[in-house]
Order: sequence, then structure tokens, then C-alpha cells
Amino acid sequence: MGTNEPAKHGLAHRVFACGWRGGGVDEAPGSAAWRAPPGVGHTDKRAATMFGGGMLAVGVAGGLYIAASNNVDAADRAKSLEDHDLLANRATTQRTIMYVAGGVGVAMMGVAIFRWSRGGSTSKADVALVPTSGGGSFYVTSRF
Repeated sequence: MGTNEPAKHGLAHRVFACGWRGGGVDEAPGSAAWRAPPGVGHTDKRAATMFGGGMLAVGVAGGLYIAASNNVDAADRAKSLEDHDLLANRATTQRTIMYVAGGVGVAMMGVAIFRWSRGGSTSKADVALVPTSGGGSFYVTSRF
């Protein structure tokens, strides 16, 4: 093997040659030693969706916090009692929704992180073909 051989396969070959995946440097790209380790490239779609939804909910909570603060300030500057009460009630409603959205968002992100740290769910489907006197039965069971 010449000194220029690692350069012809690019950076991946150099990283491989340093022992990242083990094996010898003579193995060609695409061989079994070059494949990604198990689990790499696998995405838990439910966890990713939950994390994205959680981030969205936390963003909504942040927007509601700003809106509620602005309504409290506007209520303090209101010229009439009706305007003050309307803005104060609106601020209270927005704060309540803010706490709910923030709590739901944090919970969703927490569940997503838990699923990623535990490797997600392994959904498994069992299939059975059972012969009977009148023909047969086909069963598919799954859990979620």
C-alpha cells in the first residue's frame, strides 16, 4: 500500500484507517467493515414528532407570555374601567393558556428525550397462521 492510497478514498478512508471502525485499511469502501454501526441512521419518528410539537408548544407559550404582559401593561393604562377589565381578563386567559402550552411542550420534549435515550419503542408484530378443520385462521397482533 502506497502513501497516497488513503487519499484516493477521501476523508472516510482516513478516519477508517485511524481505527474508527476497526478492521484493516485494505478493505474497500462499501464492504461490511464500512457499514454504519447498528442504530445509526435509525430515527424514532414518534419521538422526533413529539419533540417538534413540544418545541412548537413552548414557542406558543413564549408568545402568549409576551401578549399577556402587553395586555397587563395596556390594562394599567386603560382610560375606562370596562377597557381595564377586558384587558385584565384577556391577560389572565392568556397566562392560563401559556402555562398549559408550556407544560405540554416541556412534557412532550421530555418524553421524546426519554424515548431517544432508551432507544425508542420496538414495535413488534406477531403473525400466525393456524390451521382449523374448516380451513384456517390468520392472526396479526401488535402493540403500541
